Formats: sequence, C-alpha cells, structure tokens
Amino acid sequence: MMDFAREVKHYVPNVVMTTVETTISHEDEKRCRAICEKLGVRYRIRAWAG
Repeated sequence: MMDFAREVKHYVPNVVMTTVETTISHEDEKRCRAICEKLGVRYRIRAWAG
C-alpha cells in the first residue's frame, strides 16, 4: 500500500489513506499519520459505521 500511495500521488492530486476509529490504538494512529506525512499523502481516521 505504501508503494502504491507513493506512486499514485504522481497521477492523482489528492491521495488519502484511512484507518477506522477504534480499530487501532492512538499510538498506531500516530504512526500511520507519520507514515502518510513521509509519503506526502493525507491521512484520515474514518468513523465506525457499524
């Protein structure tokens, strides 16, 4: 997924990677945010729709 995000941002102007709230820890959300920042893509935490 990271390779895909890194490459697709050259063709898609607004790349967003998401996780679902409550499914991972806050620490993991911070790690995901840092990864997305490094890749140059946006990170969003989606609401649980269950």
